[in-house]
Amino acid sequence: MIKLFILLFCQNLFSAWAPIKDVPFELEAIIKSAGSGDLEYQEKAKVSLGKVFNFYNNLEKKDFYYIFKVSTYKYLLREKPETRIPVNYFNSPFLNKFIRKNPPTHLQDFEKWLWSALVKDVDLIMRDPNYYRFVEAKKKNEMKDSFAILDKKIRLIIPWLIFMKTQDKVELEIYMRESYLKILDHAAINMKIFATLKEKANAKLPLKFDLSPYISIKKSEPTKKEDKAIDTINSIVKDITEDELPKPTDDWKLDSDEFLPKDDTELPTPVDDWLNEF
Repeated sequence: MIKLFILLFCQNLFSAWAPIKDVPFELEAIIKSAGSGDLEYQEKAKVSLGKVFNFYNNLEKKDFYYIFKVSTYKYLLREKPETRIPVNYFNSPFLNKFIRKNPPTHLQDFEKWLWSALVKDVDLIMRDPNYYRFVEAKKKNEMKDSFAILDKKIRLIIPWLIFMKTQDKVELEIYMRESYLKILDHAAINMKIFATLKEKANAKLPLKFDLSPYISIKKSEPTKKEDKAIDTINSIVKDITEDELPKPTDDWKLDSDEFLPKDDTELPTPVDDWLNEF
Protein backbone atom coordinates (compact mmCIF):
# COMPACT_ATOMS: atom_id res chain seq x y z
CA MET A 1 0.00 0.00 0.00
CA ILE A 2 2.86 2.40 0.77
CA LYS A 3 4.44 1.71 -2.63
CA LEU A 4 1.09 2.34 -4.30
CA PHE A 5 0.67 5.65 -2.41
CA ILE A 6 4.13 6.85 -3.43
CA LEU A 7 3.61 5.89 -7.05
CA LEU A 8 0.26 7.64 -7.29
CA PHE A 9 1.46 10.94 -5.84
CA CYS A 10 5.03 11.04 -7.12
CA GLN A 11 4.73 9.57 -10.60
CA ASN A 12 5.63 12.93 -12.17
CA LEU A 13 8.87 13.22 -10.20
CA PHE A 14 11.19 11.30 -12.46
CA SER A 15 14.47 11.35 -14.31
CA ALA A 16 14.62 10.74 -18.05
CA TRP A 17 16.78 7.64 -18.54
CA ALA A 18 17.87 6.52 -21.99
CA PRO A 19 20.59 4.15 -23.29
CA ILE A 20 23.56 5.70 -25.08
CA LYS A 21 24.80 2.43 -26.54
CA ASP A 22 22.93 0.05 -28.84
CA VAL A 23 21.01 -2.38 -26.63
CA PRO A 24 18.15 -4.88 -27.09
CA PHE A 25 14.68 -3.36 -27.04
CA GLU A 26 13.85 -5.19 -23.80
CA LEU A 27 16.82 -3.60 -22.02
CA GLU A 28 16.00 -0.16 -23.44
CA ALA A 29 12.43 -0.42 -22.11
CA ILE A 30 13.70 -1.42 -18.66
CA ILE A 31 16.15 1.51 -18.61
CA LYS A 32 13.45 4.03 -19.51
CA SER A 33 11.10 2.58 -16.91
CA ALA A 34 13.74 2.95 -14.16
CA GLY A 35 13.68 6.72 -14.58
CA SER A 36 10.06 6.95 -13.42
CA GLY A 37 10.72 5.05 -10.19
CA ASP A 38 11.39 6.60 -6.79
CA LEU A 39 14.94 7.36 -5.69
CA GLU A 40 15.34 4.10 -3.78
CA TYR A 41 14.28 2.11 -6.83
CA GLN A 42 16.58 4.10 -9.11
CA GLU A 43 19.57 3.31 -6.91
CA LYS A 44 18.74 -0.39 -7.03
CA ALA A 45 18.32 -0.18 -10.80
CA LYS A 46 21.76 1.46 -11.17
CA VAL A 47 23.40 -1.44 -9.32
CA SER A 48 21.59 -4.07 -11.41
CA LEU A 49 22.23 -2.22 -14.67
CA GLY A 50 25.91 -1.90 -13.73
CA LYS A 51 26.18 -5.68 -13.47
CA VAL A 52 24.77 -6.06 -16.99
CA PHE A 53 26.78 -3.29 -18.67
CA ASN A 54 29.92 -4.64 -17.02
CA PHE A 55 29.88 -7.25 -19.78
CA TYR A 56 28.93 -4.90 -22.63
CA ASN A 57 32.50 -4.47 -23.88
CA ASN A 58 33.65 -7.96 -22.87
CA LEU A 59 31.10 -9.79 -25.01
CA GLU A 60 30.47 -9.62 -28.72
CA LYS A 61 27.35 -7.61 -29.54
CA LYS A 62 25.47 -10.64 -30.85
CA ASP A 63 26.26 -12.57 -27.67
CA PHE A 64 25.23 -9.66 -25.44
CA TYR A 65 21.92 -9.31 -27.31
CA TYR A 66 21.21 -13.03 -27.38
CA ILE A 67 21.96 -13.67 -23.70
CA PHE A 68 19.87 -10.72 -22.53
CA LYS A 69 16.88 -11.60 -24.72
CA VAL A 70 16.90 -15.29 -23.79
CA SER A 71 17.47 -14.52 -20.10
CA THR A 72 14.56 -12.10 -20.08
CA TYR A 73 12.09 -14.47 -21.70
CA LYS A 74 13.14 -17.50 -19.69
CA TYR A 75 12.96 -15.60 -16.41
CA LEU A 76 9.46 -14.29 -17.14
CA LEU A 77 8.16 -17.73 -18.06
CA ARG A 78 9.77 -19.32 -15.02
CA GLU A 79 8.44 -16.64 -12.66
CA LYS A 80 4.95 -16.35 -14.13
CA PRO A 81 2.23 -14.69 -12.00
CA GLU A 82 0.21 -16.93 -9.71
CA THR A 83 -2.90 -16.84 -11.88
CA ARG A 84 -5.26 -19.79 -12.18
CA ILE A 85 -6.20 -20.83 -15.69
CA PRO A 86 -9.90 -21.66 -16.20
CA VAL A 87 -10.28 -24.99 -18.01
CA ASN A 88 -12.05 -23.46 -21.01
CA TYR A 89 -9.08 -21.18 -21.62
CA PHE A 90 -7.44 -24.13 -23.34
CA ASN A 91 -10.14 -23.98 -26.02
CA SER A 92 -9.25 -22.18 -29.22
CA PRO A 93 -12.12 -19.59 -29.11
CA PHE A 94 -10.74 -18.13 -25.88
CA LEU A 95 -7.13 -18.19 -27.05
CA ASN A 96 -8.15 -16.59 -30.34
CA LYS A 97 -9.35 -13.55 -28.39
CA PHE A 98 -5.77 -12.89 -27.28
CA ILE A 99 -4.49 -13.31 -30.85
CA ARG A 100 -7.10 -11.17 -32.61
CA LYS A 101 -7.30 -8.24 -30.20
CA ASN A 102 -4.74 -5.48 -29.72
CA PRO A 103 -2.76 -5.32 -26.45
CA PRO A 104 -4.63 -3.68 -23.53
CA THR A 105 -4.29 0.10 -23.69
CA HIS A 106 -2.73 0.43 -20.22
CA LEU A 107 0.39 -1.59 -21.11
CA GLN A 108 3.77 0.19 -21.25
CA ASP A 109 6.55 -0.47 -23.80
CA PHE A 110 8.05 -3.55 -22.16
CA GLU A 111 4.63 -5.00 -21.35
CA LYS A 112 3.49 -4.48 -24.96
CA TRP A 113 6.57 -6.36 -26.15
CA LEU A 114 5.86 -9.20 -23.70
CA TRP A 115 2.21 -9.36 -24.73
CA SER A 116 3.10 -9.53 -28.43
CA ALA A 117 5.78 -12.16 -27.88
CA LEU A 118 3.43 -14.39 -25.87
CA VAL A 119 0.57 -13.97 -28.34
CA LYS A 120 2.88 -15.13 -31.15
CA ASP A 121 3.74 -18.18 -29.09
CA VAL A 122 0.05 -18.92 -28.52
CA ASP A 123 -0.55 -18.69 -32.28
CA LEU A 124 2.26 -21.20 -32.94
CA ILE A 125 0.92 -23.56 -30.27
CA MET A 126 -2.56 -23.53 -31.78
CA ARG A 127 -1.11 -24.37 -35.20
CA ASP A 128 0.32 -27.58 -33.78
CA PRO A 129 -1.53 -30.52 -35.41
CA ASN A 130 -1.90 -32.17 -31.99
CA TYR A 131 -3.41 -29.15 -30.26
CA TYR A 132 -7.08 -29.98 -30.82
CA ARG A 133 -6.55 -33.58 -29.73
CA PHE A 134 -4.82 -32.17 -26.65
CA VAL A 135 -7.87 -29.97 -25.85
CA GLU A 136 -10.28 -32.91 -26.19
CA ALA A 137 -8.08 -35.06 -23.98
CA LYS A 138 -8.00 -32.32 -21.36
CA LYS A 139 -11.80 -32.03 -21.37
CA LYS A 140 -12.15 -35.77 -20.79
CA ASN A 141 -9.28 -35.81 -18.27
CA GLU A 142 -7.46 -38.32 -20.46
CA MET A 143 -4.11 -36.60 -20.78
CA LYS A 144 -1.32 -38.50 -22.48
CA ASP A 145 2.42 -38.11 -22.07
CA SER A 146 2.62 -36.92 -25.68
CA PHE A 147 0.59 -33.82 -24.73
CA ALA A 148 2.81 -32.85 -21.79
CA ILE A 149 4.85 -30.28 -23.73
CA LEU A 150 1.76 -28.52 -25.12
CA ASP A 151 0.21 -28.46 -21.66
CA LYS A 152 3.35 -26.97 -20.12
CA LYS A 153 3.63 -24.28 -22.81
CA ILE A 154 0.07 -23.10 -22.21
CA ARG A 155 0.54 -23.10 -18.44
CA LEU A 156 3.62 -20.92 -18.80
CA ILE A 157 2.12 -18.38 -21.21
CA ILE A 158 -1.55 -17.89 -20.34
CA PRO A 159 -1.03 -16.70 -16.71
CA TRP A 160 0.93 -13.69 -18.02
CA LEU A 161 -1.73 -12.79 -20.58
CA ILE A 162 -4.52 -13.04 -17.99
CA PHE A 163 -2.46 -11.09 -15.46
CA MET A 164 -1.66 -8.22 -17.82
CA LYS A 165 -5.28 -8.09 -18.98
CA THR A 166 -6.84 -8.00 -15.51
CA GLN A 167 -4.37 -5.84 -13.53
CA ASP A 168 -4.84 -2.08 -13.47
CA LYS A 169 -2.04 0.16 -14.70
CA VAL A 170 -0.60 1.15 -11.31
CA GLU A 171 -0.54 -2.34 -9.78
CA LEU A 172 0.95 -3.78 -12.95
CA GLU A 173 3.63 -1.09 -13.01
CA ILE A 174 4.65 -1.86 -9.42
CA TYR A 175 4.79 -5.60 -10.13
CA MET A 176 6.79 -5.19 -13.33
CA ARG A 177 9.38 -2.86 -11.78
CA GLU A 178 10.29 -5.52 -9.25
CA SER A 179 10.52 -8.01 -12.10
CA TYR A 180 12.84 -5.71 -14.06
CA LEU A 181 15.44 -5.76 -11.29
CA LYS A 182 15.32 -9.54 -11.15
CA ILE A 183 15.58 -9.80 -14.93
CA LEU A 184 18.72 -7.64 -14.88
CA ASP A 185 20.32 -9.72 -12.14
CA HIS A 186 19.37 -12.95 -13.89
CA ALA A 187 20.85 -11.74 -17.21
CA ALA A 188 24.05 -10.57 -15.48
CA ILE A 189 24.58 -14.00 -13.91
CA ASN A 190 24.14 -15.69 -17.29
CA MET A 191 26.60 -13.26 -18.87
CA LYS A 192 29.06 -13.97 -16.07
CA ILE A 193 28.80 -17.72 -16.71
CA PHE A 194 29.19 -17.24 -20.47
CA ALA A 195 32.21 -14.95 -20.06
CA THR A 196 33.83 -17.35 -17.62
CA LEU A 197 33.43 -20.31 -19.98
CA LYS A 198 34.61 -18.30 -22.98
CA GLU A 199 37.64 -16.68 -21.36
CA LYS A 200 38.37 -19.60 -19.02
CA ALA A 201 38.71 -17.12 -16.18
CA ASN A 202 36.36 -16.23 -13.37
CA ALA A 203 34.31 -13.16 -14.37
CA LYS A 204 33.09 -10.90 -11.57
CA LEU A 205 29.97 -8.87 -10.95
CA PRO A 206 30.89 -5.32 -9.83
CA LEU A 207 29.53 -3.72 -6.67
CA LYS A 208 29.88 -0.29 -8.31
CA PHE A 209 29.93 0.60 -11.98
CA ASP A 210 30.10 3.87 -13.91
CA LEU A 211 26.97 3.97 -16.06
CA SER A 212 27.65 7.39 -17.59
CA PRO A 213 29.15 5.98 -20.85
CA TYR A 214 26.10 3.72 -21.28
CA ILE A 215 23.04 5.56 -19.92
CA SER A 216 21.95 9.20 -20.11
CA ILE A 217 20.18 10.37 -16.95
CA LYS A 218 18.51 13.77 -17.01
CA LYS A 219 16.83 14.81 -13.81
CA SER A 220 13.46 16.48 -14.04
CA GLU A 221 13.00 19.38 -11.65
CA PRO A 222 9.65 19.43 -9.83
CA THR A 223 7.24 22.17 -10.86
CA LYS A 224 5.75 24.59 -8.33
CA LYS A 225 2.54 22.59 -8.44
CA GLU A 226 4.41 19.34 -7.69
CA ASP A 227 6.38 21.04 -4.89
CA LYS A 228 3.14 22.17 -3.30
CA ALA A 229 1.66 18.67 -3.58
CA ILE A 230 4.74 17.12 -1.96
CA ASP A 231 4.66 19.67 0.87
CA THR A 232 1.00 18.84 1.46
CA ILE A 233 1.70 15.10 1.60
CA ASN A 234 4.70 15.59 3.91
CA SER A 235 2.69 17.77 6.30
CA ILE A 236 -0.07 15.15 6.51
CA VAL A 237 2.32 12.25 7.06
CA LYS A 238 4.41 14.19 9.61
CA ASP A 239 1.43 14.92 11.86
CA ILE A 240 0.09 11.36 11.93
CA THR A 241 1.24 9.19 14.81
CA GLU A 242 0.87 5.44 15.19
CA ASP A 243 -1.78 5.90 17.89
CA GLU A 244 -3.97 7.84 15.49
CA LEU A 245 -4.06 5.09 12.88
CA PRO A 246 -7.21 2.90 12.88
CA LYS A 247 -6.80 -0.30 14.86
CA PRO A 248 -7.52 -3.66 13.21
CA THR A 249 -10.76 -5.26 14.34
CA ASP A 250 -12.55 -8.56 14.02
CA ASP A 251 -15.97 -7.00 13.44
CA TRP A 252 -16.45 -9.20 10.39
CA LYS A 253 -16.96 -12.17 12.72
CA LEU A 254 -20.44 -13.21 13.84
CA ASP A 255 -21.25 -12.83 17.53
CA SER A 256 -22.67 -16.33 17.49
CA ASP A 257 -23.03 -19.19 15.07
CA GLU A 258 -26.81 -18.90 14.78
CA PHE A 259 -26.60 -17.83 11.13
CA LEU A 260 -24.21 -20.55 10.10
CA PRO A 261 -25.59 -23.73 8.48
CA LYS A 262 -25.48 -26.80 10.66
CA ASP A 263 -24.14 -28.86 7.79
CA ASP A 264 -21.44 -27.06 5.81
CA THR A 265 -21.01 -29.88 3.30
CA GLU A 266 -23.74 -28.42 1.08
CA LEU A 267 -22.19 -24.99 0.68
CA PRO A 268 -21.85 -23.86 -2.98
CA THR A 269 -18.51 -24.53 -4.62
CA PRO A 270 -16.57 -21.34 -5.37
CA VAL A 271 -15.81 -20.67 -9.04
CA ASP A 272 -13.44 -18.44 -10.93
CA ASP A 273 -15.39 -18.24 -14.20
CA TRP A 274 -15.40 -14.43 -13.91
CA LEU A 275 -12.19 -14.62 -15.92
CA ASN A 276 -14.13 -15.92 -18.92
CA GLU A 277 -15.24 -12.43 -19.84
CA PHE A 278 -11.65 -11.64 -20.78
